[in-house]
Amino acid sequence: MVSRPHRAYRAKQARLTHRGFTLVELLVVIAIIGILIALLLPAVQAARESARRSACVNNLKQIALAVSNYEGVHRSLPPGDVTRATAADGTPLPESSFFYGTNWAIAILPFIEQQAVFDQYDLSVTNTHPNNEAVRRTFMPGYMCPSEPNPLELATRATGPGNNLLWAPTSYAAVTGWAQNDPWWGNFSGTVPEPLALPLEYRGAMHTVGNSGPTGRASFTLKTERIANVKDGMSNTLLVGERSIVSPHPRRNAWAYTYGQYVKSAAYPQTRILLIDYDRCAQVGGPGGDNPCKRGFSSFHPNGINFAFGDGSVHFFGTSQDMSVFVAMSTIDGGEPLIVPQ
Repeated sequence: MVSRPHRAYRAKQARLTHRGFTLVELLVVIAIIGILIALLLPAVQAARESARRSACVNNLKQIALAVSNYEGVHRSLPPGDVTRATAADGTPLPESSFFYGTNWAIAILPFIEQQAVFDQYDLSVTNTHPNNEAVRRTFMPGYMCPSEPNPLELATRATGPGNNLLWAPTSYAAVTGWAQNDPWWGNFSGTVPEPLALPLEYRGAMHTVGNSGPTGRASFTLKTERIANVKDGMSNTLLVGERSIVSPHPRRNAWAYTYGQYVKSAAYPQTRILLIDYDRCAQVGGPGGDNPCKRGFSSFHPNGINFAFGDGSVHFFGTSQDMSVFVAMSTIDGGEPLIVPQ
């Protein structure tokens, strides 16, 4: 027969045997779980960014294919934008009277399965006209890099005749050509003094058409380019690149806004144009003031930017890119020997 004290001792031992975690043990377990999460999180984030970058590359490939299909139908590449800056008699107009028409992103809509959106656009009026309100407020997934943190930001822009209107954003910009400080190939208008004029060989595949641009010739009219004009070769010529800005920011690109730099950029031989922070670029300073910052290329991908070439290929450019090579690839007729990034 088991004595009462012995039974009490065995019951106490059983309670001790089945006790829960102590506070110290619980803290150790939590710490281990935290360490594992900390180790796994960067890998998960890297995998997600890799998937987003792949989707962005696909967007650019589809854009390049659409440009190629556009050329097959119209026998020329799309315009970077259409800006008429002179009257019928060739007299230069004040900027307030410019006609800002279609642009490359609008022109290729039928070739990216967006015929319905294109049909809504009224080509006879500017893209700031009330007739085109529905189009300029339309979000286009194919024009947005998945790495963008604010893909549905409908907002006003900093400058131009449509600065008080709401615009849907885009992550991409046409490469208009090689710019030097003040002159550029996107919407530059008026008579350019000879020292500032740029040679025609510096123009890109999709630049402003309808005015003289930075040619120094008041009576000259830039026109869309045929593939035959791309003497450097389509595989050596930049077509469209990424352009993102830390947002919300009024300088952010807008795919239906023809004015200024909002749907096209330029290649400057300055590394600061690759900064995603517009304000930081302006603070760094350099030739041309903040104008190069308005027309830069940048992305939310770590350490680089995707660019589509005329042949449909897409290449990743590091932010330490040799800018002399970069500006050479922005032209269609520069005749420079190039090595395209792999």
